[in-house]
Amino acid sequence: IGVPVELEGTGGVRIQGIHRGHSGRESVFQARFLYAQELNRMGADIQISRDVAVIRGVEKLHGAGVKATDLRAGAALIIAGLAAEGETRVDDMVHVWRGYEAIDQKLRALGAQVELV
Repeated sequence: IGVPVELEGTGGVRIQGIHRGHSGRESVFQARFLYAQELNRMGADIQISRDVAVIRGVEKLHGAGVKATDLRAGAALIIAGLAAEGETRVDDMVHVWRGYEAIDQKLRALGAQVELV
């Protein structure tokens, strides 16, 4: 079963809570896995080998300074930051601002503690 490319990054965040893990193959845009390195800074356990990502679930993520490498990676890191313990700072948000209008306001309306700096 394939996973739509739009869900790979955010799906990678969700899988962190599943302790049996998951693996996925990227055949379109291999740089899409760049989000994995950033999630690993938050305590995720994602290993990349060529076009395959092996995601092992972890108990929890922790806040860290990370970089949004593209639109979907940025969305994944925001979700991870909201779920993580501690504070997360997502830099290079230009892709996110272009793709998700007023995302900070929408997240605040849902009760998230989000601050633009």
